[in-house]
Amino acid sequence: MQMKTTPILAALMFAAAATSAQNTFPTSGPVGIGATSPDHSLTVRGTHHNSSIHVNYDHWGDALYSASLLLWASEPGISYTGAGIGNNIYNGPTGITRKSTARGGSYIRLLDGQVKIHTVDVNGTHSNPLHMSTDGKVGIGTEYPFEKLSVIGNIMTCSPYPGSGLTPQAAWVGSYATNANSSQVGFAGMKVEYGRLGDLDFSSTLKFLTCRDNEPVERMTIDAQGNVGIGKAAPANYKLAVEGTIGARRVKITQETWADHVFDKSHQRPSLAALDQYITAHRHLPGIPTAAEVKENGVDVGDMQAKLLEKVEELTLYLIEERKRNDALEKRIRQLEKRK
Repeated sequence: MQMKTTPILAALMFAAAATSAQNTFPTSGPVGIGATSPDHSLTVRGTHHNSSIHVNYDHWGDALYSASLLLWASEPGISYTGAGIGNNIYNGPTGITRKSTARGGSYIRLLDGQVKIHTVDVNGTHSNPLHMSTDGKVGIGTEYPFEKLSVIGNIMTCSPYPGSGLTPQAAWVGSYATNANSSQVGFAGMKVEYGRLGDLDFSSTLKFLTCRDNEPVERMTIDAQGNVGIGKAAPANYKLAVEGTIGARRVKITQETWADHVFDKSHQRPSLAALDQYITAHRHLPGIPTAAEVKENGVDVGDMQAKLLEKVEELTLYLIEERKRNDALEKRIRQLEKRK
């Protein structure tokens, strides 16, 4: 039974016409192009300058919409041992170029211990966006990766956190672990949320997360104004908002004003009788916020320290005045006792 000639086989026969070796087309078994003893179902052998297979779709002569696939086993202009596959690529004596200059191309070079993925833009500029080296390191934007993954440039992802059910209106960067049942058990990473403000401006929020009870938990937030929130606290209008307890060995607060004005002669402080009347009526010291005000507005630590110091200094002056009065009374009593 005679073997049918397919269009692809006809193309292979045409590609091998320039070789000096014989072709083998048996009625059954391995087919050889440029090979008299093929050892595979299809074996193509050629020279250093002619060891390639070209598959082409010609869109009625329009190069912009035609397809061209080239598979090669030698690189005449670069190396002897390199193999590869390319789209709209010509592998010739001057190197790897585009077959049609009307559009871009791409190709993969399979080298000794290396894999390089290249793209070619419409202007003919080649780039090597992905490189896999002999030691298993991967480089994106670099041919010389120093770590398992080396990236030259920015990284962006719009995939939602695995299993979170969140919409992809955020970028996630992080890592997560799964147990034997493939249920999520650990995660640590960053999330960038974004939204529109007005017609042109965009705002973004950077969030740091960890995992607890198989759910992502936001630990720290930095908003578009640079305000930071730790815990569940929203930064709001604070440069730093913390939901929880802060532990520190020392805290230093810079203060523009202090309570030394109490000792100025111009300072007017109420009498003890007037102070007694105020406390009876208002149930707090003058100039000190009430419990309700503190609950609603919080406390400015530096300002409150200055106010408390002001009360301490006023109390000191009251004690000094009372001491002077007591000394005067004791002196008068001693004088009266001497007259007896």
